[in-house]
Amino acid sequence: MSNDLIHEVEESLKQERMEALWKEYGSYVIAACVLAVLFTAAISGWRSYNARANAHDSELIMTALDAEDKPAALAEIVGQDLRGGHEAVARLTAAGLLMQEGEEDKALEHYRAAAADSDVPKMFRELATYLAVRTEWSMDKDDADSQAFISQLRPVIANNDSSWRYHSRVLAAMIYASDLNDYQAAREVLAPVLEERNLPFSLIQSARALDQVYREKMSMTQTAPDTASTTTEEPQG
Repeated sequence: MSNDLIHEVEESLKQERMEALWKEYGSYVIAACVLAVLFTAAISGWRSYNARANAHDSELIMTALDAEDKPAALAEIVGQDLRGGHEAVARLTAAGLLMQEGEEDKALEHYRAAAADSDVPKMFRELATYLAVRTEWSMDKDDADSQAFISQLRPVIANNDSSWRYHSRVLAAMIYASDLNDYQAAREVLAPVLEERNLPFSLIQSARALDQVYREKMSMTQTAPDTASTTTEEPQG
């Protein structure tokens, strides 16, 4: 594989915008969030107060989704004492809609807030963490901290019950390789993805393509001539 082709593959994967990710998973996330809102009040054993509170929060979210400017309406209700799960629904949905509109900075604020909120259910916090890192990394900010991105993804990767651990592994591999030039670490973090068969086909394809690129990169590095050792010493005097 030529250097130009490797560069093209790697850059095309790195430059994949969050709009594409949201196009693939966004409808699932929003649908899951809305279903969670609609059925929360029906959970058996909940006290009357909880049922009323959830009905109130659900109504706020559904009303916001009917607004002309949905992201703004959702952002407005976030500060209205929504409880953890409902606030996560509002923030993640608002962020997804903002990504569709190209408002990455505003979307990132929602992702970061949801990821940092201890009242938000862990499943939503992990999703928000993954989306926050993916969004900020794809923005190619000058002050981006690649090691910090990896550190933020580690808890998600380490949680064997997380629905987002494999997505986080692929993202971590891209950061290791593209930003840190650590192809060995990239391949190591990708390995469990390549071994798992019950994953979205697009995710498996991405992992295989990345692993191929990084294997070629490592091979080229190992076979490169050591120019320093073959340099002829200048004669003295």
